[in-house]
Amino acid sequence: MVKTKKAMIKYSNNFFKVLERSVNLNNMNHNYFSVDKADVVVIIPITNDGKIILERQFRPAINKSIYEVPAGNIEEGETPQNAALRELKEETGYRAGKLIYLAKIYGSPGILSETQHLFLATRLRKGERHLDPTEDIKIKAVSKSVAMNMILNKKINDAKTMVAILYLNAFSDLFK
Repeated sequence: MVKTKKAMIKYSNNFFKVLERSVNLNNMNHNYFSVDKADVVVIIPITNDGKIILERQFRPAINKSIYEVPAGNIEEGETPQNAALRELKEETGYRAGKLIYLAKIYGSPGILSETQHLFLATRLRKGERHLDPTEDIKIKAVSKSVAMNMILNKKINDAKTMVAILYLNAFSDLFK
């Protein structure tokens, strides 16, 4: 049986908290550290001609620009569905006519509390983007086969994006 004690906050800012928790596992106490942050939405936008909208943006943590599907934090009091619609519009300018909840993903549950909610967005209508001041996002629309090749050729390395594209490839017949 696993017993845990209340977590202690070791560090906190506007984006995340670092927690320390004592866990009794197999009659031995262990101290674990984790990062607690807001849940996020991950959106697979599919254009009316069947292309996947990818973003290319700089990520300071890895000091490089990478391809990703649109994603972002769920704001306090916001539903995952509303967050997905908002993030899609802000980052790509597209509005979804149809939004389908696909899955709940834990990106790194050994250290991170974040839950990622995966959505498929279709019946897209183009509009204006509203990027945050810290975002510099380039948009690229690619076919599903090109996206799969980008994964195989290591041009897409972002885990949530790989999961999203592979999920779409495996189960796309279910969403027609």
